[in-house]
Order: sequence, then structure tokens, then C-alpha cells
Amino acid sequence: MRKDVRDAGLPAKVDREARSEALALWLPKPGELVAERFLVEEVAGSGGMGTVFKARDLRAGGPVAIKVVSRSRHDAFERFAREAQLLSELSHPAIVRYVAHGSTARGAQFLAMEWLDGDDLAGTLGRAPLSPTQSIALLRRVCEGTHLAHGRGIVHRDLKPSNLFV
Repeated sequence: MRKDVRDAGLPAKVDREARSEALALWLPKPGELVAERFLVEEVAGSGGMGTVFKARDLRAGGPVAIKVVSRSRHDAFERFAREAQLLSELSHPAIVRYVAHGSTARGAQFLAMEWLDGDDLAGTLGRAPLSPTQSIALLRRVCEGTHLAHGRGIVHRDLKPSNLFV
């Protein structure tokens, strides 16, 4: 990965806000086509590793989630590429479905996954607790997905309510 893509050419000690603004220049914009296949519709959320966009898969016709890495450290790009490769090798109802991965026209790495309508566990718990039956069903599903991943030597490292879809 080119240095200018990793840190947008910013000095190492530039403040976090300036770095965020510069890195946002690498992110796709609504209406932009990613990999000649995914039409970006809107920002769906952002976190420590990157930004997630809702997009339309012009090949398959349905909505997808496109995660774009926006961290400036080189190891983030390596971890993201590994995440995309590992997800492409997993198939289970408890694991989000891989669609594609690659680079945007500006050089940012992306991972396209199935779009999930609904809510994550954090949002659900913010409204009301789960019943014991719901809790057991969710726990069983999470265990099935992590068991498959662990069997392949993969450890998620970021299981938390906001990463569990209900």
C-alpha cells in the first residue's frame, strides 16, 4: 500500500481531527461507484477500523454493506486484508456473507458484505432486555459461528453487542 494512501501524506504528529478529515478524502461518496460494481448510497456507520456504507450491488441487484478501512497505520491495512480473505472462506448463517473485496479508485481498501436489515444487540438492549429464550437462542447462534471460525484457526477478537446482529 502506498504511504500517501495510508496516512494521506500527513506528518506523524498532526492532530486526530486533521488526520480524520484528510483520511475522509479517501472514502467513497454517495453516488460513487466502487469497483465498477457497488453504487454507494449512504454512510451507515463508522468505528475504529473504518466506515461502513450502504450500497447497491449492480451485479446482483441487492443492497450490500461496504466497509472501508480508514486507519492510518500500515498494520490496519494488513489486518483488514486478512479479515476480508478470512471472511471469504467462511460460510454460515451466523456469519455475515462475504460479497467481494478490493480497493476503491482512491486506493482505500474495501470489503463488501451482505446488508442486514434490523438492529444490533446494543440497540436492542438499549430498548429492552432479551428474554431468557431470546438470550439462549442468540448465544447458541454466536457459539455456532465462532465454533466454525475457531475450527479454521480464526479468532474474532471483537465480539461485542454492537457487532452482534439480532
